[in-house]
Parts: sequence; C-alpha cells; structure tokens
Amino acid sequence: MYSLYNKTSFQKFLQITSNNKFRVLVILIALLFGFFTSNVFAADSLRLTDNTIIRNLFPKTPKVYFTGKYDFKDSNTIHLKMNYGSDKILNPNNLIDGERDKRPRRVDIVMTLYPSNLENWREDFKDLIASRIESLYELDSAFFYDKGIKWNLIIQDEDVNLYQAKKKNHGVVVNYTLLPTIKHKERYKIILRKFSSHFTEQIGGKKMFEVAKRNKENWKNMLSH
Repeated sequence: MYSLYNKTSFQKFLQITSNNKFRVLVILIALLFGFFTSNVFAADSLRLTDNTIIRNLFPKTPKVYFTGKYDFKDSNTIHLKMNYGSDKILNPNNLIDGERDKRPRRVDIVMTLYPSNLENWREDFKDLIASRIESLYELDSAFFYDKGIKWNLIIQDEDVNLYQAKKKNHGVVVNYTLLPTIKHKERYKIILRKFSSHFTEQIGGKKMFEVAKRNKENWKNMLSH
C-alpha cells in the first residue's frame, strides 16, 4: 500500500512544529510583557489623586492626575494653548473655524504644580481652573451641555522653578470626533438641544424648590389664620 507516512519526514515535521510553537510562545510572552510594562508605565506616569473641592468646577465630575510631563500624540487632538497661569485661549480657531465640525470626547485641563504644592494646590488653583473652563464655554457651549464629554485635570509636578514650569504644555487638550457630513452635524445639534433642555428644566426645578423653601414659613402662617 502506498503511504505518505515517512518516519524521517515525520520527525522533521515535529521538529519544525515544535520550533514554530517555541517561536510563537516567545512572541506571545514578549507581547504580554510589553503590554504589562506599558500599562505599568502609564499607571506610573499618570497618578490618580483626589478631586475634592475642584470637582464642582467642572460640568461633570473629573479625574485628577499628577504626572511629570504631559504629552499628547492622538491624531484627533487639538491643543488650545494658554500661557502659564493664564485662561486666554491663544488659538481658538484651531477648534472652531466657521462651523461646528467636531464633537469633543475628552477634555484635559493641563497645568503645572509649581509654585504650589501637594497640600495646597486645590485652593491655590481653583480660580484658574474655573476661569479656564469658562473660556471653553465661551468658545463653544457644547463643553457645557454635552454630558458625554470626559473631563480630566492633569497637573505636571516635576518643575522646581518658574523657567521650567513655563516651558511645559499649558491650557486645554481636546480629543474629538469629526462630524464629516451635514447629517452628523444635525444629529449632534439635536443631542445638544436635548442636553440644554434637560439642564434648563433642572435649573427651573431648583429655582422653584428654593422659592418654596424661602416661603415655607409664610405659607404656614397663612394656613394657620
């Protein structure tokens, strides 16, 4: 009977297969090692901290991170530049140029810790944080109404003097999704109107509650007569 089986060929096949398996195993281990080390690096470079005091300055509860130096490399990202200690957007047309063609997805407010410290930065910088966010609102109301935006405060803490601090990135970094067609733009307008309407209703409800609270004693007196 004719057979394709050959002992020598089979041994070579096993050797090749085992070698390939070994190579695959080595590659997988390398990939996994790279994955874990990259995560460790990321976790070390962005260190999460408490957002007490400043969280109410944001339209949505932010995450607050410390890092030595903030860098951004995403393609769909715009750096709205501000000078050290300033809230003025130096390049507003980079985000808004005639029409709304982008939807913000993540906003990083970028600052430096100097000349404050780990204990006092919240009190020292809360006015600057608030004014930088206000500058965003004035540029585009979407930053106020769009509740799908994720907010971060990034504080660079490796600087030891004013010269070093001024050389760092400052301002606001916006990660966005393009709105390429009229349909996308109209859909986003509808989303913003819904958010805006919901916000207006909330404010109206709060005002009514405050009025009722202030007049509670007066109403009691009226009912007792």
